[in-house]
Amino acid sequence: MTTRVQIRKRAKIAASSVQLEEDEWDDLCDDAISELWQVIVTKNPDFRVKTATDFTITSTAINYYDLAVYAVDFNAVRYLCRNPGLPSEEPLNKVGPRSVDRGYRLEGSALYIEPRDQSLGTYRLKYTPQPPLLTADTGAPGTLDVELAQHLKFIVAHMAVAAISSEEGDTRSQQTKLDAATLAAIAWASNQRSADADTVEDVRGTRGRRRFVLP
Repeated sequence: MTTRVQIRKRAKIAASSVQLEEDEWDDLCDDAISELWQVIVTKNPDFRVKTATDFTITSTAINYYDLAVYAVDFNAVRYLCRNPGLPSEEPLNKVGPRSVDRGYRLEGSALYIEPRDQSLGTYRLKYTPQPPLLTADTGAPGTLDVELAQHLKFIVAHMAVAAISSEEGDTRSQQTKLDAATLAAIAWASNQRSADADTVEDVRGTRGRRRFVLP
């Protein structure tokens, strides 16, 4: 098992010239895990998919589903349908607020069914959850997800690059390691489950992280 303490130690060694506070290293760890998560789910949207409780809209005055209440770990829509499990099951696509076709849109933590006058019905949402960030140094909250742990080189190199960049140092050595680890993560994700080249619809902001063009 890989803990946050161990990750910090490895990142400090990789960026030995940089002195940061513990909470700053933890922020870099969060950024690295989030970036790794994005690399994996971009290549394999079905890497982790959760199903929210089916919801029913009974009034066009309230044509939305509150993700902050019923899907607190929501990150991106993977699949949304009307009449789940029935012969009339209807997959929904993302639409604008003035669409004449039934679909969904996201606004804040609310998932709206549009157009409003066609929103009545029962729906099922499948979604990509948020990345499993570490919230402690040890124990379950501080232990890296077992599938992500095999990409520890990515996390450490990402942290090192960010740390060295913060002091305008030479990142070339660690960037080379990060690029290699990224390609390894992409190759691994491509071979997992029903991997494909589609992307999830990411509705969360990022904090200026480096992005990679995926093949």
